[in-house]
Amino acid sequence: MCVVVAAGLSRAADGPLLSIIADREPGPAASHGVRSLTAALKAKDVACETVRSAQEARGRVSLVAGLTPGGEAGQYQATVPGEHVVPAFDFMYFVEGMDTADNGGIYPDLNKERPYIIVRLER
Repeated sequence: MCVVVAAGLSRAADGPLLSIIADREPGPAASHGVRSLTAALKAKDVACETVRSAQEARGRVSLVAGLTPGGEAGQYQATVPGEHVVPAFDFMYFVEGMDTADNGGIYPDLNKERPYIIVRLER
């Protein structure tokens, strides 16, 4: 499972705000993560969808979860639209990855450095 986390999601007026792009056959951890994330978002009235490819995604923010090498899945990326970046603060993120056998880790490595990346914004 590969998850890119970014702050600043809010309710969507038309269509899904978030597209979760997930494997057709995710492992147990990825399945649990996608179900938990979807339930939490719906509880906060955040419109979301789960799709199998970036071409199917209609959300303003895409989150790649569980895609594997060999196709589109080998290209992990997320786009955070400018309206979801709070200009008063620098942008912070981390990446978490897990395979179908539930082996995983985060980048940056918590045991080696600060466990998140800060992108300094020009003001």
